[in-house]
Amino acid sequence: MKELLHCLFMVTFADEKKLLEYLLAYNSQFLYQRAGYVLSHFKKSMKLTEHFFSECKIHIHKSKRYLYDGIQYESPVYSGKWQIYVLNDLMRIINEGGDAIV
Repeated sequence: MKELLHCLFMVTFADEKKLLEYLLAYNSQFLYQRAGYVLSHFKKSMKLTEHFFSECKIHIHKSKRYLYDGIQYESPVYSGKWQIYVLNDLMRIINEGGDAIV
């Protein structure tokens, strides 16, 4: 997760049309949940619009999931918006281990 967040932090633009095409190709509710939640932290820097997040939400049904395996041992909190259990502060992962990104 840390490596993924570091990579996403460096992205300055994401083509949301292509992202939505890829999500549709996989057609996985869990992927829509993960993508919506994680990318919402980079919304401004990647220049993602509300349309992208609305499309993600359309594909989320009633099942609740964990962001990643093992998170249940890290005191997760529930994000009702994305119907997924997440860390209280996802972005703190970037700063763990002294590899702070400013």
